[in-house]
Amino acid sequence: MNNNTVLFRLYVIFILCFLIPMSFVVSLQIYSLFKDFFAIYFLYNFTIRSSKLLLDYHYYNKLFDLFLERQQFSLCISSAELFASIFLVNIDLVYTLLAFCYQKNSFFYIAEYYYLKALSFSPTSIVILSSLAKIYSKTGNYNQLKYINNKISQLN
Repeated sequence: MNNNTVLFRLYVIFILCFLIPMSFVVSLQIYSLFKDFFAIYFLYNFTIRSSKLLLDYHYYNKLFDLFLERQQFSLCISSAELFASIFLVNIDLVYTLLAFCYQKNSFFYIAEYYYLKALSFSPTSIVILSSLAKIYSKTGNYNQLKYINNKISQLN
C-alpha cells in the first residue's frame, strides 16, 4: 500500500514537471496569436474605415512585419495591392511596402525594381534610398551603392 502511494506521487510530480512548462509555452503562443490578430484587425479597420488616412511608413511596416513573421507572403503582397487600389494618393508607399515584402523574403532584384519605382514617385525619400542601399550591399552592386550613398549624403 505504501509503495503504491510513492509511485503515484512520483507519477504526479513527473506529470506536473512536464505539464507546467508545456502550459507556459502554449500560453505564450496563444498570447502571441491574439496580439497579432488584434494588431492586424485594428490596423485594417483603421485603414479602411478612416476617411483621412495617416500613411506612415513605420505604421504599415509593422503590419507587414506581422504577415512576414507568420510567413504569409501572398497575404502581405495582396494587402499592399489592396492599399494601392484603395488609396491612390501615396503610391510610392505601396511600392515601398511591396519592395519590403520581397526584400524580407530575399527576392532582392524584385525588391530593387519596386524601390526604384517608388523612387520615381518620391526621389528625395531617404527611407527608400537607404532601403535601396541595403539591397545594393546585399547583392554586391557597389557602384550603385556608392551612387545611392552619395545621394543620401547630399539630401542630408
